[in-house]
Amino acid sequence: MRHITHTHGDAEVDVRMKLNRNYDESCRSEADRQVLSKTICAELAAALGIDPTRLEIERFGKGSILVDFCILPPLEDGAGSALAVAPPGGKTQMKLPLDAQGLAALLTVQLADPTSKLRKCPVISSVTHLDWTPAPLILAREAKRAIRRLTADIDIKSKVLRALKQEKDE
Repeated sequence: MRHITHTHGDAEVDVRMKLNRNYDESCRSEADRQVLSKTICAELAAALGIDPTRLEIERFGKGSILVDFCILPPLEDGAGSALAVAPPGGKTQMKLPLDAQGLAALLTVQLADPTSKLRKCPVISSVTHLDWTPAPLILAREAKRAIRRLTADIDIKSKVLRALKQEKDE
C-alpha cells in the first residue's frame, strides 16, 4: 500500500463512477461487494496500466451502481513518467502523467473512446458517468489504511508462523 509521505506532492484522487448495472443484483451480500470490488480494481488497473494496489474502492451506492474509489499516488518516484494518448477522433497525442490526476484524466479520455481498454472490460465497460477531484488529506482515511496494512501484515505473519508450527509438529 502507499506511504503517507510523498516526495513530489502527488495527491490521491477521489473518483465517483456510475455503472449501468443493477445494484441489488450485484451487491446483495458483503461477499458480492468484495468480488465486485476486486473485479473493478483489476479492470481499472488493466485499463490504466497500473498496479491494482493504487486503487481503493471506498463504497458502493445505489443509482445503478455508484462506485466511490481513490487513485493513490505511485509508491516509487514516477515523477517523470507520462503516457501518450490521443483523444477520441484526435490525431494529436497528449502526454498524461502517471500520477493520480493524470490517471483520472486518462479514465475520462477512455470513457469517451468506444475503442478504449476501459470499454473492453466486462464490468467497467458499463460506465456511464465519471467525476474526479483531488482528494483532501483526511487523517481518519489515512488511519484506516494504516490499520488495513497492519492487519494484512499480521495475517501474513500468522500464516507463516502456523506453517512453521505445523512443520515442527510433523
